[in-house]
Amino acid sequence: LSDINCDIITLNVTGRAALEYNINTVTPDGIDGELFQSATLKARTLQIEMLISAKDNATLRKKYEQLNKMFSKREIVSIRFSDEIDRVYYGIYTASDNPKEDSNEQIFNIDILCTDPFKYSDVQTISYSSSAILSILSDFPVKPYIEVEYSGVGTTLDIINTKTKKGIKLVDLNPSVEKIYKIDVLENRITKSNLDTNALTNLNITSDWEEFDIKTGDQVSFIPTPSKITIKYRGVFL
Repeated sequence: LSDINCDIITLNVTGRAALEYNINTVTPDGIDGELFQSATLKARTLQIEMLISAKDNATLRKKYEQLNKMFSKREIVSIRFSDEIDRVYYGIYTASDNPKEDSNEQIFNIDILCTDPFKYSDVQTISYSSSAILSILSDFPVKPYIEVEYSGVGTTLDIINTKTKKGIKLVDLNPSVEKIYKIDVLENRITKSNLDTNALTNLNITSDWEEFDIKTGDQVSFIPTPSKITIKYRGVFL
């Protein structure tokens, strides 16, 4: 939003370092202290300190209009910082302090709530061979997008993580016609053929759909062996 008439500069960001946890405990009768049950991450709040410096009051007012328009989105948006350009946060603007209006140069803070406390890398792509050892750029297991190309007479496709023993099984296939299968575990979507026809009905009930993920050191076996396998994912970090 900066131009020759106004500078808008990020001065400081807080909330990207340590996180907080929700700790659930119970206090049974006759026991000192409490018993631990579970721990979950709290939402992440980013506070951004900004400087706005305009040549005159009219310019300042127009810049506030632009900022308010940008903050008016009623949806989660992606957020990047120039000193951490390889990571993406997802959040929504919630509030700002009310800066004094006695100057055309002001410092104020905005708050962004990241309901998902994790941050992510850009999409990473692997040209994969069945059962090869995976190297995943992520601190945590990821739910992959898997694209498989093959033709043949078999009517099933098994995708098995041999380390975790979790698998995905597609049945009632017609690979000589469909030829391509796109399995998006994160987005809960399966399609087939170049027409991207819905193929969730081909997912066998025995599949570990919600538990299927990959990490460094895992090996994923494909039966039958496809002619081409592409795996895509986004690294997960704190």
